[in-house]
Amino acid sequence: RWLTASEALSLADNGTLKMPYPTIRNLQDLAAFDSVNGLIDWANERARSGIRKIRPILIHKDGTSKFTIFGDADYPGDDLE
Repeated sequence: RWLTASEALSLADNGTLKMPYPTIRNLQDLAAFDSVNGLIDWANERARSGIRKIRPILIHKDGTSKFTIFGDADYPGDDLE
C-alpha cells in the first residue's frame, strides 16, 4: 500500500504503523511539500549546502527516554558529526 508522507506520519502517531525515528524525521521533511517541484528544489539546495546525517541519540529526562536529533530542543549542544 502506498501512502503519502502525511498519511504515514498519522499512522505512526496513532500506533498503527511502526517506523524507526530517522524515517519519521525524513517523512516530516517530505510532508512539508505540496509539489514535486518544491521538493526537488529543496533537495537540490540541500545537495549544494551539504546534507546533515540524521544521527539520533537516546536521552533520558524526567524519568522518560526519547530519541532526539540535531535541531531538536533537547539535543545536546555538541554536534556529533
